[in-house]
Parts: sequence; structure tokens; C-alpha cells
Amino acid sequence: MKLHFLFIISLIAFISCKEGAKTNTATSTPTDNSVQGSGDMKDFEIADISGSNYKRATKKDENGHTIEEGFFLDGKKTGTWFNYYPDGRVVAIRSFIDGKVDGTFITIDDRGRILLQALYRDNFLNGMVTEYKNGSRRMKETFYKDGKKNGVQREYFELGPPRKEVDYKDDVVDGKVKFFNDKSVLIAEYEYKNGQKVGGGVVSGADSTGLNIALPEGK
Repeated sequence: MKLHFLFIISLIAFISCKEGAKTNTATSTPTDNSVQGSGDMKDFEIADISGSNYKRATKKDENGHTIEEGFFLDGKKTGTWFNYYPDGRVVAIRSFIDGKVDGTFITIDDRGRILLQALYRDNFLNGMVTEYKNGSRRMKETFYKDGKKNGVQREYFELGPPRKEVDYKDDVVDGKVKFFNDKSVLIAEYEYKNGQKVGGGVVSGADSTGLNIALPEGK
């Protein structure tokens, strides 16, 4: 998995350099539909690959810009697929097996910086989802199992340490909700059961001045 991820990162760097000479830069965030794409071959321009059952697929917008490309096998998406901003820069990279998202999923901003890294299995989020700011600052980590939040979700200060931890069970807040200051000192701790707050509060003697204690609403 580590080698696979390093390969993807190298590929991003290659494509960013390749497209860097373009003067048109996209600044808008793509819609969910543009990232997910369509699995129907009729939405793509299809080209046969000689001596193979694979077919190369390309989707273009109304201005003729390529916005998605990859391969089909037996009518289903397979291998690595790319989504693009209108200027040609990569916006998302996904892996498919038998028409389902399976493997590393990455979204990228218009400067080539990673915004989100996730793992899919059989079309569902499975594993850690990490959100970044400016491509390097880790802002949030959420663990998923079969498409639902399970385990500890962590949000981080811009300088690195955790600012909030939330326990999830099957997409519902269940367990501890903790808040920390930028020196990693526990400021407040709450107990949740099946999405409902049942106890806890600000830690005795803790200085919560300026701390944003935003409690979750169950999910």
C-alpha cells in the first residue's frame, strides 16, 4: 500500500509539471458529481485498444476540455481514473475494480496540493480519511468501516496537535468527546451514548478562554 501511494504521488507531480505551462487556472472546487463521475460507457468517448479487451474512455465538457478519463473492461470502470479541472490539472485520482471504487482516492486543489486522501473497498470508505490544508497541514482524520464512521475522529490545530477527538460507532457519536488547547492539555471532556450527551464538561481548573467547544449533534 505504501509503494502504491508513493506511485500515485509521483504521478501527481508528473501531471502537475506537465500542465504547469497552462495559463488558465481553475479556482473553483469541483462538484461531487464531477469527482464521482459516471459509470456508464455512453457518457464517454470510447477508443478500442488493439489486442486487448480494454477500452480507453474520455469525457469532455461543453468546451471540449477533458474532465475525466480512464479504462473500461467488459463495460465496467477498471484501474486508475483521473478527473481534471478545465485547465487540465488533475482534481481527483481513483482506483476501480470491476466498476467499483476500490483502493486509494485522492482529491487535489488547483495548485496540485492534496486536499483529501482516502481508502475505498468495494465502493465504500474503509480505513482512514485524511483532510489537508495547503497539501501538508493535516486538519482532520476520520476512520471508516463499511462506509460509516467508526473509531476516533481527530481535528487538528494548524500547527499540528489535536484540538478535538470524537468517538464514533456506526456513524453515531458514542463514547468520549475531548477538547484540547494548543499545548495538548485536556480542557473539556464529554460522554456520549448513542448520539446523546450524558455527562462531562470543562475540566476542573482548566483555562478554556478562547477555546471553541462545539459539541457534535450525534452524527
